[in-house]
Amino acid sequence: MSEKNQLLELVPAPSDVISIVHRLVESRRPKNDSQREALFTQLGFISRISQDNPDEQSALRINPLDVGLGSTVLGTWGTYEKDFLDVTLHLYTSTKPGSAETRQGFLQIKNELSDLYGPATHPWEDEQQPPCIWEWNGWAITMHLFNARDSAVMLTVENTDLAQRIDAEEATH
Repeated sequence: MSEKNQLLELVPAPSDVISIVHRLVESRRPKNDSQREALFTQLGFISRISQDNPDEQSALRINPLDVGLGSTVLGTWGTYEKDFLDVTLHLYTSTKPGSAETRQGFLQIKNELSDLYGPATHPWEDEQQPPCIWEWNGWAITMHLFNARDSAVMLTVENTDLAQRIDAEEATH
């Protein structure tokens, strides 16, 4: 196998990321904070409440989250008006543009998500690298590849009902 075609050993393994996403989207969406805490406990997540929100008036809150994939993964969970909105993971980050590891992680996760949930939709085809979106069980799985300046994969699993409500509210302002 040529050096160019060798697969890199990714940390975390894409299969571990897929396992977390799959368990999350197969779960019932939490309707209150105690249900969210129970879900996070069931999934082995360790949540933190952000103590320093720069805009206390903001309806959107983002909190640190450890999903058990190691220190290379930046995880967060968000709420909107205290309702659970999403879990976001930043994976395969690199200070180099066009990182081969980042691209490989993106492609492997994309392929595995497509095997599980069907082909991704790409709502903004005019972007150089449009996001990939899968809808499943009331959740939207959105994945972005950033590789122009730095490199990273951003994967978000969000409550579609709440996201639609936010979009509708923003459209009226």
